[in-house]
Amino acid sequence: MIRKKAKPNPADGIVDISDEREWEQSRARRASSPARPPKEETNYDDAEVTLSGPAAAVIVAVEADAKRPAMFKLAIAVEGQTEQALIGVHEDTLVAWRLLKDRRLSPEEWEMLRKEQEKEEAYRSALYMLDFKARTQAELRRGLARKGYAAEAIDGCLERLARQGYVNDAMFAQRFAEQRVTGQKKGSRLVRQELMQRGVDKREIDEAIKGLDEEVERNSALALAVKRWPSVKGKSERERQMKLMNMLLRRGFPGAAAREAVRKASASAAETEEWDTPEEPFDGDGLE
Repeated sequence: MIRKKAKPNPADGIVDISDEREWEQSRARRASSPARPPKEETNYDDAEVTLSGPAAAVIVAVEADAKRPAMFKLAIAVEGQTEQALIGVHEDTLVAWRLLKDRRLSPEEWEMLRKEQEKEEAYRSALYMLDFKARTQAELRRGLARKGYAAEAIDGCLERLARQGYVNDAMFAQRFAEQRVTGQKKGSRLVRQELMQRGVDKREIDEAIKGLDEEVERNSALALAVKRWPSVKGKSERERQMKLMNMLLRRGFPGAAAREAVRKASASAAETEEWDTPEEPFDGDGLE
């Protein structure tokens, strides 16, 4: 008779620390660990469920997560399932819900706890994305949706990030606009289009564009025109100027700024060419 190999239980490696006294010792140990996102005041009053009825799950073990500060791992025996479930919760949830060993969870409590876990996982995933670069709420929403998080979990995650100041579309739009104009030599019209593609609200885009220094934008247009002028080909000066003008307009610069940049770039180039033209050698002919 061949026996099937038993599947490993994810809860086998958990060491029980359900004693509340261990929570204080665990927090003391984490106090010396690297900095983590600031702890926020969370209201779990609505989550303090006191429902009666049959239990859907029972907590069999609790352990501090060594890899994620302020997080705990729970091994839970779920009714109707042969294997125990392993979930992670924030310490605020652990304390507010009094998630101790042998704590019995009603079906409603178990469902709420699973949603809390998904919100926490979405939050950690969003922080990971923000480590690479600043993002808008819409960009984070799309990224979290691609990872399979539910809309409710994403909404809760974004609200939490906004409260903590990790996501601020108005500030993002302002910095984005300034960097694109000065660093990448793009005009305000193209910047507006790129912010719209990133899901920034129209009102916040308007404020960011309004905050741009017009003189800075004109200087960026001129710098780009001077750089591109030598490579612009044409049968006449007028044709070269029109090609350069169209290029600046495609880069999003306003018409007035583009015309001024083309005029100054072509005039500067003509003046440089005049100074660089070698003079005829002087041989003294005609002098007595």
